[in-house]
Amino acid sequence: MALTKRRLRELRKEEFRTVWLDRASAGRSAPGVRSAPGSGAHWGLLAAWVAFIALAIAIEPAPARPETAQPLWAGLWEMAMLGALVATGVGLARRRRAGFTASAIAGGIALLGAVMCPASGHHSVGAWWFVQMAGFAALGAVSLAGLRLWRGHS
Repeated sequence: MALTKRRLRELRKEEFRTVWLDRASAGRSAPGVRSAPGSGAHWGLLAAWVAFIALAIAIEPAPARPETAQPLWAGLWEMAMLGALVATGVGLARRRRAGFTASAIAGGIALLGAVMCPASGHHSVGAWWFVQMAGFAALGAVSLAGLRLWRGHS
């Protein structure tokens, strides 16, 4: 019997729902609080953020012109990035959907910052730039994939 692609997708979604709902009922979440079952994805994404931020800082070269003052937009970007990272950490540590949302936002903010850094003249373009852009884009994409799985859970 041949199954259509649509039916296969429905079966996969149902399989995810069944596994997640079984884990959720055995989990420690409080009644009425939406929490994804299984903490592997949350902790994995959180660990990826910590590891990649450390790598991004380690490979970033010294500023091209360290004597110049930081523009206002750069300060605002840093504040937004810090807020998004804090929200990501708290949300993922508490195994909430908001953690994936904040992570996707942080990925976008970080990617924008990586693009703007050489464009503003703060750093010159190098291999570090491509690593940062790819890493932040990947973290954002994984976050969006996690949000998509959440949609299948509800």
